[in-house]
Amino acid sequence: MPHHDEHDLTEEELHRARELVPIACVDVLPWRRSEAHDIEVCLIEREDRPGQWNLIGGRIRREETVGAAVRRHLLSTLGPGVSWTRSDFSQPEVVGQYFPARTGDHGLDPRQHAISLTYALELAGEVRAGGEATTYRWLGLDELPERDQIGYGQVDVLYAALPTAPAKP
Repeated sequence: MPHHDEHDLTEEELHRARELVPIACVDVLPWRRSEAHDIEVCLIEREDRPGQWNLIGGRIRREETVGAAVRRHLLSTLGPGVSWTRSDFSQPEVVGQYFPARTGDHGLDPRQHAISLTYALELAGEVRAGGEATTYRWLGLDELPERDQIGYGQVDVLYAALPTAPAKP
């Protein structure tokens, strides 16, 4: 059963809010340095998007800071063994926009109009898929999925958030 606290919405309240206003969200593109690639990024396959790869994230709850929302989504999706050092969430790498219908230059989320603050975070520790993630993959920047394999039309947000590899000596 999903966790519900005093600052979260019931399913009925969430449905009504989605009909009336954009929903504030966070998305995270975890990355790490590896021997195989200068940089690898982590994408998840979600329960509701089989066969597609996605960023990690979701809604920001009422009275929850952006940093706390990032923490909650990362730990519930990739497990308690992950860590990161970034503490300033005042400047996202990119702001993603998602609409219920695919028109124009934005992502697609059939459930809602959402605005997502998207962060690239260098991740350490042990990753294990949990929560909404059925699995995860670390991918080199030359191994990213094709456009139609990236869920929610997140391809432009994904590419805008990619960290850059340090210059080779």
